[in-house]
Amino acid sequence: MGVFALLRALDATEGVLHGRVADEARWGLEYLLRVRFPQGRHITWTKGRLYSDNVPGTADDVVAQAVFDPFENYLGASVFLEAARWQEFKDMKTALLQAAREDWEATQRRAEGPGSLWERAWGAYASARLYECFGEAPFREAALHFADGLLASLEPRPRFFHAAFEEAPMIALRQLCRTFPEQSGPWKAAARAYMDDFIKPGCRQSAPYDLPPMGIDRTFPVWADHVFHGAGMVQLSFTWAMAEASALLEDREGMDLVRRQLEWTLGRNPFCSSFMYGIGYNYAPNFVYCSHHTLGAIPVGIDSLHDDLPFWNGTASATAHEVWVEPVGRFVGALATFLNSEK
Repeated sequence: MGVFALLRALDATEGVLHGRVADEARWGLEYLLRVRFPQGRHITWTKGRLYSDNVPGTADDVVAQAVFDPFENYLGASVFLEAARWQEFKDMKTALLQAAREDWEATQRRAEGPGSLWERAWGAYASARLYECFGEAPFREAALHFADGLLASLEPRPRFFHAAFEEAPMIALRQLCRTFPEQSGPWKAAARAYMDDFIKPGCRQSAPYDLPPMGIDRTFPVWADHVFHGAGMVQLSFTWAMAEASALLEDREGMDLVRRQLEWTLGRNPFCSSFMYGIGYNYAPNFVYCSHHTLGAIPVGIDSLHDDLPFWNGTASATAHEVWVEPVGRFVGALATFLNSEK
């Protein structure tokens, strides 16, 4: 998702910043191409909490199992296809399209059942983009099949943990509308219902900060244990979803709510604290025992108490103060969509 967000940010940047974003995205694309294996297998997750000598075959090597995961395959294909449309990566275009097609075909052969909501969303996006690139009927059929499954399972799904993929369905619906505009009616209706029946009423409940509802009848998620806390990533996932839906619908009220989410992250919150390290005022130290503090990092995010009130402090503890790629990736994705809507 981090690479996908950077690719989306290319539309919203220019000059030196555009070049730096492209360079970072290229590094991510090269890495993703290197960790692909036959039969649609990828290394999707590993631990590496030690410093390495960067020499293969020595005692500090971390060995990870490559696995088959439809969600990762469709997401990876989507990243490659998003990159292939940019001149900045024209030297990689053939490899990117080949990798996207191979991952899609491997998943089509091996996937069982309808898949999760997130699989359907990224499956729809990848299939639609493949149809744009190759014009072949199987890609169109798959895109429309995924779209039907996406609509059937799309409903407000409040999160109960510190990870979320809320943006995926709205990114998919927007792409489907681009690829198949003559069939966009139900997809736009689904995005409108998401915004008008769920997001906007929920945001009114948390005025004046207007946060989206991340739990049933509450603003913040309900935590399953005493360790895995942090609503920032969930909130930013919602923010990107809101931005994609608002851009699709040309919804100015919705996009104003997106702006408020970004402002919350940068200091418009009850603590007058920026959650982005090194940016703004009163930013707290992060839980980074394996590395140094990184300018621009966003932690997993704000905690909450039993009475649904936000809680934040200066203690660098896990997991609320941990630094992951996902929160800042979702911030970048939402910000890029917001800035492009302002053009």
